[in-house]
Amino acid sequence: MKLLDVKERWLMCWLMFMGRGVTQAVRVVLGALMPFIAADLELDHQEKGTVLAAFAAGYMCTQVLGGWAADRYGGRGPILLALGSLGLGAYCIPWSADLFGANGLSACLFVMGLCEGPSYPSMGTLLGRWIPAHERSKAVSISDTGSSLGSMLTFAVAPPLATLYGWRTTMRLWAYACLLSTAVWYVYATNGPDECIRISVRELEYLRQHGIGKAPHHDKKGRHAPFPYALFRFSQAWAVIIAHAAFNFGRYFVYNSLLQFYVEELGTSAVAAGQHILVGQIFDCIGKFGFAPFADRAIRNNPASRTKVRKVISGVAFVAFAASMAGLAVSYSVAAATCWLIVAKIASSAHVCGFKSNYLDLTQTHNGVLTGVGNMIATFASTVSPLLGGSLLDGSRRGWESMFLTIGLLDLGAAAFWCVFASGDGIDDKVLAAKECDSPRTVTEDPESTTVVSPAVGKARKSAAVV
Repeated sequence: MKLLDVKERWLMCWLMFMGRGVTQAVRVVLGALMPFIAADLELDHQEKGTVLAAFAAGYMCTQVLGGWAADRYGGRGPILLALGSLGLGAYCIPWSADLFGANGLSACLFVMGLCEGPSYPSMGTLLGRWIPAHERSKAVSISDTGSSLGSMLTFAVAPPLATLYGWRTTMRLWAYACLLSTAVWYVYATNGPDECIRISVRELEYLRQHGIGKAPHHDKKGRHAPFPYALFRFSQAWAVIIAHAAFNFGRYFVYNSLLQFYVEELGTSAVAAGQHILVGQIFDCIGKFGFAPFADRAIRNNPASRTKVRKVISGVAFVAFAASMAGLAVSYSVAAATCWLIVAKIASSAHVCGFKSNYLDLTQTHNGVLTGVGNMIATFASTVSPLLGGSLLDGSRRGWESMFLTIGLLDLGAAAFWCVFASGDGIDDKVLAAKECDSPRTVTEDPESTTVVSPAVGKARKSAAVV
């Protein structure tokens, strides 16, 4: 029996909305609770930076492995492991902090990051298995909005709860939400249309007509395929990776440290600061759903415009985010800072129709690996961000200005690289050709010539002849 009367591909998108929401909420709740944790454990700026970086350090270690596993065996299993482990880890955080202080807190967060690492590339693999090209902006918007909503609710609700009941109780409430989502995922999620017993014949045929075929992990050859190193020979792959890294560098500084900016420089309370950040998150959610229909419509009406659509959206978004960082650097009032925060959030939201959807454009066969490598490097950037912040933020206004301007310059560079090298065209065929060129070459019997070809090419030609 269906949970909702919706098409199965959109049910999967809403499951990813929920999964991204709870994982992001658990990830950013530390930033929302940091004023309470720092006061309780007596952490200085450098210790706070180390604690905030611990999760990201573990998270980036399992990105590629998780994406590779998702490509070979499907994304459902890695996501279930990530959700369950994250919930258990969040429940144990107060014990770790009480027993071992900042070091125990960092160690627990590092292990949680290790367990959650496979979730993001695995969700990319699932989207690639379920969503046709002309629906990707909408699908990525739904999935990514879960992340924004999780952050929004966390910054709105966590500080007041921590004020009333303490940060330990608040952290465990987030753990319960994560464990509940694990149960829902276990019941309703599937690796692809060919595994789903609820999907209608009509929807399955629709997906087949739009190139959503049998998942590679169902094929013995797909399960034992080597790691696709050839994927990273192409500049368009590096364009999406570098764009993601620049995006994360700025995004997670805003998530983890902007509340401190409101408290330390603008003189607000932690609760009031959380409410102002909530305003930014609301605009982030609105932007994600607002941009997607226009991007999908443009691509549906003119499939050849996909590269232009992706370039323009993310290029403009990077420039707008850089402008917002410059604005924050010169903001001395809460109202001005919140206005620039809204600009930053709207700019960030546009990327769901730019580089984030571009992961799905470039490859379906190796989406987990590409997303895993991209998110690993992006997570490294989000690890460097709080560490650099801990170094630059010395309690003076100048430290905040330096950090904001550093983020802005990085985004301008990312915009230039993206606009030059990005592409909306798939590279699976190019990757296959590159792998064939690298394979041992032997004389293969060919009905039309005696050319020396690789075994893979010979087999492909024979298959084509049969068809």
